[in-house]
Amino acid sequence: MDKKRWDRACRGFIIGLPGDDEAHILKDIEFASELNLFSVTFPIAVPFPGTELREMASRNEYGMRILSNNWIITENRVTGSLKAKNCRGKEG
Repeated sequence: MDKKRWDRACRGFIIGLPGDDEAHILKDIEFASELNLFSVTFPIAVPFPGTELREMASRNEYGMRILSNNWIITENRVTGSLKAKNCRGKEG
């Protein structure tokens, strides 16, 4: 394989999907570091209205729950919308 074709490879791993827990997220981070990628992102799943993730969180499936219906969207970020049972946030 031509190494030059992969010297700018990028990958994203979404955090907070149904079934995620801290151990799974740490495993993803470790896997990403082993790939020796040019760029890696770890965006947090956002339960936008009208999505299956939103419906699942509304029913408290997988320990997810909606924290607020007050959407704060600034600089392409959405904050304070979802709590996943098996993933700690700022509150630890």
